[in-house]
Amino acid sequence: MRIHYQADFMFQLTDYIHSTEPYQKIANDTIAFTCQFNPAHYQDSFFQQLVISQPLSLSNAVTKRKAEFLAGRYCAQLALKKLGVINHQINIGEQREPLWPEGIKGSITHNESCAICVITDSSTVRGIGVDIESYVNDEQAEEMTDLIINEEEKKLIKQSSIPFTELLTCVFSAKESLFKALFPSVNRYFDFLNAQVVSIDSNTVTLILLQSLTSEIKKGTQYQITCHYRTDNVTTWLIVR
Repeated sequence: MRIHYQADFMFQLTDYIHSTEPYQKIANDTIAFTCQFNPAHYQDSFFQQLVISQPLSLSNAVTKRKAEFLAGRYCAQLALKKLGVINHQINIGEQREPLWPEGIKGSITHNESCAICVITDSSTVRGIGVDIESYVNDEQAEEMTDLIINEEEKKLIKQSSIPFTELLTCVFSAKESLFKALFPSVNRYFDFLNAQVVSIDSNTVTLILLQSLTSEIKKGTQYQITCHYRTDNVTTWLIVR
């Protein structure tokens, strides 16, 4: 046991976060960073090393959750630095949303090994949503399908040549991005089934609202969410202006 403990203790920050880079261009007025991380090499001390506060809500969280949270906040830290905001602690709101500095809008996402943050200080942007999801398998798809899409959406997805599990994952991600982008204006939870897919291809998912969310965000409003497929995951994003 002692040898195992010493081996764990010797992990360095670079063993945990082993790749950091600007994310692909999303829009001219946004900044995005991504990092690859290894949860198995995470240590609580990395919060202090990165000058990021560990929230009390994570005190009893499993290592995987802490590792994902820290990687996301690290990307946010890098993105904020590009806007001249140094060492700002991004607290957690009542709905678990990140609380950004005044005048900044952003979104953070992660899966089990990759984190992404997209932010902007543009006054023309009302909300940003970004989401990354690892592809679900057949069993997971069967369990979650009815929670994400209705029968019309299911028929539409099955018409595509892209595997159903990949498209279902993409739609799930697109609806997550929509939720994140609209949350600053709606400020409450709304269900995945409140938005319906009207078209989908290899680059875009178009969603239409099935009910009004505010006096300005009305039933029938459409949103085009950009999709980026990779070998084992899909990333989606939306900028609401």
